Amino acid sequence: TTDEFYLEEGTSLKVEKIRVGPDGRFVVKLLGYDTPQSVETFVNQKVYVKGRSGEGDTYTTSELLEMDVIVNGKVVGRVLDLQGTDESPFLLLEINGELRRAPFTKEALSIDRIKKTITVSSEGFLV
Repeated sequence: TTDEFYLEEGTSLKVEKIRVGPDGRFVVKLLGYDTPQSVETFVNQKVYVKGRSGEGDTYTTSELLEMDVIVNGKVVGRVLDLQGTDESPFLLLEINGELRRAPFTKEALSIDRIKKTITVSSEGFLV
């Protein structure tokens, strides 16, 4: 289980209680949010949990979401999501205020776990 969720823009939400409802979905009580109205702003938003780190060439989505994006030697944005299919994954990026995509391949990206950066090898990979 987790004790914290994160919204896409990085807001941290503490979990007070979590249980499975009668329909099989999770029911979560967030610390500091005591009425249904107080959580209405979270409806239809993606939430993330911190996962364990992958090893070697394996990365977790939560690990990637913490990384800055580097193009031409400069930090220009951040990772928003890992999307696509197993055969054709791509990263959704925010670069200079615009949404861009880059294939999640060794040819397109270089990942540094220690520095928490993803370097795009060529602007041609950005769509």
